[in-house]
Amino acid sequence: MLAIKRGLIDGAAHHALDRLGPAKVNWGPVRTFDFYLEDDRSAMPILSFVTVANLDAARDEASRLLALSPHHRAVAICEGYQRLCIVSLEKP
Repeated sequence: MLAIKRGLIDGAAHHALDRLGPAKVNWGPVRTFDFYLEDDRSAMPILSFVTVANLDAARDEASRLLALSPHHRAVAICEGYQRLCIVSLEKP
């Protein structure tokens, strides 16, 4: 998988594209999920959009997001108008 940083392709991925050419890179199907982050500093959940290959990858990204701050409590993962799951970490 090619690494994307702030909307730009990083150096290693850029060289891979140069070698393979865009027509030979298989990006595969992706899905966009709505993340509702519960943060104890905010009265409302924080909405963000995450585009990944599947729900398992979305859960992994939610876990990573929760680990970034002790203030993050849970992430509701939605697609369309349906809540698919809630990811939460136990805090000490």
